[in-house]
Amino acid sequence: MNLNEDQRPTVASGNFMSEPWHASDLLRELHALRAISNAQRRGYKLEVLLERAFRQAHFEAEHNPRMAGPRQTDFAVVSRSHRYLVEVKWENDAAGTDVVDAVRSRLRRGDGTVVGVLFTMLGINDAAIREIVGHREYGLVLVFDEADVLTALKDPHELDRLLRLKHDELVVHGRVHLGAQHREGQRFPRDQARKSRRLPESHYRLLNADGDEVPWFYGAGGFGSTVFCLELPDVDWVPAAGSGVCLDIPVAAWDQRELLRLLDDLNALGWISNRGQWSIQQHRRNWHGTGASSFVESLKGWKARTSELEDPHHSEEFAYFEACDGGFYTLSGNISAGHARRVARCNVSLQLVGVPLDPGPLQQLYGRFDAPSRGYFRPLGSRPREWCIDGHSVISSLRLCGEFGRDDGLVGL
Repeated sequence: MNLNEDQRPTVASGNFMSEPWHASDLLRELHALRAISNAQRRGYKLEVLLERAFRQAHFEAEHNPRMAGPRQTDFAVVSRSHRYLVEVKWENDAAGTDVVDAVRSRLRRGDGTVVGVLFTMLGINDAAIREIVGHREYGLVLVFDEADVLTALKDPHELDRLLRLKHDELVVHGRVHLGAQHREGQRFPRDQARKSRRLPESHYRLLNADGDEVPWFYGAGGFGSTVFCLELPDVDWVPAAGSGVCLDIPVAAWDQRELLRLLDDLNALGWISNRGQWSIQQHRRNWHGTGASSFVESLKGWKARTSELEDPHHSEEFAYFEACDGGFYTLSGNISAGHARRVARCNVSLQLVGVPLDPGPLQQLYGRFDAPSRGYFRPLGSRPREWCIDGHSVISSLRLCGEFGRDDGLVGL
């Protein structure tokens, strides 16, 4: 269906705008449905689009299933570990408690393991939110609003991530997750409900030439994809043939506060020890240290740390290194050198001896970080030790260049 320039549809909910000519056929068809004035017919067409999206994401989608009989339900979705009962609405008003009650009445006819999913383009009102949160014992209902629908139709594989995220928000945190809240920057402060665990102190001590302990050392340098570390696990030191694998997890950390939450999450999941190392790179100067707690202090103390620089760059690059089961990982990204402390290109990258037989811990990371893409293991094209720099050679080169400052030091075990 081709539309003229003056016929381009727009999103009607508030000030949320979207580009209607995205490459996704499903998204193009959704925008064409906005011209349908009949709410029932419009909702049925949206139901068909969502069924196709679930099938493209490799879910089983069954139209008019009997699991909620004798009452009719739009369709059911089955994944490897979950079963969902889906209701689709595109009315002229936000869905209320009557819609939530209708979904739950269907769930009560099941065996108690089915989760309700409500797609509603105009969202739900406050009374419906209170009903979903306050009476979870009557059945779980996950809500997809217009922003979620646009995300799912743009990339159907996002459905699995959204389902897991909404389920965790409702069950663990007692909140209804809505995509529009993320579009408006109202991100859920997940760490407010729990007390942050104390990050491990470093196993190592940094000493200057006088034998005094210092939090980090620095030297001349610039931007580059290197990280200070004392010992680099060799993921290819195994009897089997072949190379190790890497897995990149892009993380949606928008500022320093969320970056610190990310470190809290890594610590809570057992991915941080007392043997981590870190590097921060600025224009003409690099800082290196040990331990996650020292890394946090260096981030928080950026103003004092850069006060002596004559011409500091508007941003810094950081990298945190940690050994883990089967290899090692790095947390890296870019952070602005200003009060906003905006974070960009934040990424957790793992290098392992191979694809783990039990992917549970890595799937847990993906779920906790709300990673915006699917994860794939990729074979390493070269041995990591050929292009990574270990801690001893870094320290030696800095000493030879004579670039140590007043906080510089050597490693004491």
